[in-house]
Amino acid sequence: MSELIEKQLFIIGAEKCGTTSLYRYLDNHNEIQLSIPKEPIFFEAEYNKGIKYYLETYYDATNLKNKILVDARHRNLFLPYVPSRIRKTVKNPKFIVLLREPVERAISHWTSRYISKQEHLEFKDAIEEDLLRIEAGLNFGENNSDIIWKNNLKSTDSKKGGFYNIFFRTYVDTGFYYEQLKRYYDIFGKENIKVYFSKELEQKPKEVMKDIFEFLKIEDKSDHINYQKYNKSADKQLIKKKSKSFNYLYKLIKKIIPNDIIINSKRILYKIKFNNNKLDKATIDNLRLIYQKENEKLNILIDREIIW
Repeated sequence: MSELIEKQLFIIGAEKCGTTSLYRYLDNHNEIQLSIPKEPIFFEAEYNKGIKYYLETYYDATNLKNKILVDARHRNLFLPYVPSRIRKTVKNPKFIVLLREPVERAISHWTSRYISKQEHLEFKDAIEEDLLRIEAGLNFGENNSDIIWKNNLKSTDSKKGGFYNIFFRTYVDTGFYYEQLKRYYDIFGKENIKVYFSKELEQKPKEVMKDIFEFLKIEDKSDHINYQKYNKSADKQLIKKKSKSFNYLYKLIKKIIPNDIIINSKRILYKIKFNNNKLDKATIDNLRLIYQKENEKLNILIDREIIW
């Protein structure tokens, strides 16, 4: 590795927690440079390529002086080997962690994959397969991360006789926030980590951003942000990928109907589809039991009220 990165902010959190909105809210601040795209996979699967590769690939390497670099790869929270890699790479890292109610997050995670046809199993079966993977001790580790990435995040699927070429399911343990966050606390200290809940960012974004600018010790520009919501849940993917006929109709009505009405229509159709899908109540209840102890430990660790 070459010389360490001086200052960097990592936006980490579970998928579907609001990291995209936060990333966009930080845009155009003259003391910040965002990565392009939003989620570099460097610490996840390209670490051996070195810091120079990271900076030249994801940032404007000619304009780094006095900038806080922002990396918003949400998966950096989940992967156990990432914190030590950041420690070896960044001199003064800070972290913003966004968390969402874990059962709701797991449903959203599965929904997104199911709609985009990355997931072939119904919710109940997909969760069962994920629990089997966890019980078997199969997870992301320091030595197998690049292999897993290059194989398109394959998952174990007992119904297909072993490895099934879709992706590595992590619906359940992505919601084990306590153990994920504790790794960062142990390495970087609580003072360098700010924890927010997705509901806070959604309901009072200006207050959250004001607090973040103070945390970063940079000029407060919370009054100059367009607090639009970005990439909320699976709505962005929902209608586009359903069918050719629907896509044709969607493009047609988009020309004559205001965008806000279209967005609301998407959400209504989304609810109808998954009411019909009848998410298994017993599976949801089991997830709540699994997460109960996790949430109790999280509450003690962060020493603040959990706002789901």
